[in-house]
Amino acid sequence: MIVRIAEHSDRQAFVKLWKEYLEEQHQDLGHHVLPSKENVLEFTRLFEAYTAGSLWGVCVLMSPAEGEEPVGVCMMGENFPGGVHLKTAWGKVAEYWGIYVKKEYRRAGAARAVAKPCFELAKSLGFNRAITSMLVDDPIADEKMQIINEDTSWDVKPGMVVYVSKDLQSMVED
Repeated sequence: MIVRIAEHSDRQAFVKLWKEYLEEQHQDLGHHVLPSKENVLEFTRLFEAYTAGSLWGVCVLMSPAEGEEPVGVCMMGENFPGGVHLKTAWGKVAEYWGIYVKKEYRRAGAARAVAKPCFELAKSLGFNRAITSMLVDDPIADEKMQIINEDTSWDVKPGMVVYVSKDLQSMVED
């Protein structure tokens, strides 16, 4: 597998993968974020901001071989101006937008292969933690909470929205 930092010219490949990710999360797993054109556009705007350097963030793509179409993606970084920018005791926090690997490439360490460089790059950009949120009544969140609760290195803060964070250094070392 070839893992690399996404460039602006990878926009079409990113859009295709992220759309598949949103569709799978919603249709197969019941996630509350819809795979709408508007939502794909929002994530594409983040991708463009990260690859252009107008926001601090990173998108990593994974391909089976050099020059082949990407089959995996991981993205994290700042939110847009006007979005939520919390000052935290942890320092600079990256929004962990997600990770996706096409089904036929799963179970062979592909998710870890695309995620670890993304975490390393986020750490090099000065992010100390990655944070994501889930709705408590979301079936995806229930499944993720079980996984998270088995991994004591995650900090779980329950509430109406569950905020999950992890020290990026520990993600790099995993």
